[in-house]
Amino acid sequence: MTHEFVKLTRKDLLRRVAAHTGLPMARCKAVMDATLNCLGDMFMEEGPEKAIELRNLGVFKVRRTPPRPSVRNLRTGEAFTLPARRKVFFKPSKRIKAVLNQPLDTLAREESAP
Repeated sequence: MTHEFVKLTRKDLLRRVAAHTGLPMARCKAVMDATLNCLGDMFMEEGPEKAIELRNLGVFKVRRTPPRPSVRNLRTGEAFTLPARRKVFFKPSKRIKAVLNQPLDTLAREESAP
């Protein structure tokens, strides 16, 4: 069984936003660039763990991971400590979870309905 993934780029998202809002692509691009830059800056800020909640999409959480001692390089066998770092986790909204948890055959029927 092979899985095919559809890769959506930033430009694809921009086209959808422009079509949905009826705004020119240039204006949508400026707003989208500013939004994504602000989100990126918020993720990179030092400080306590944080959560960025986007309604109907989900919550992005920045958490610290503890250092992991006794990690081995498989190639050389050398032991070292993996330092503590921060990671971004995503928790989808209830709306998105509901769609993702539907059986695939249900979704196929809805797409083919006139």
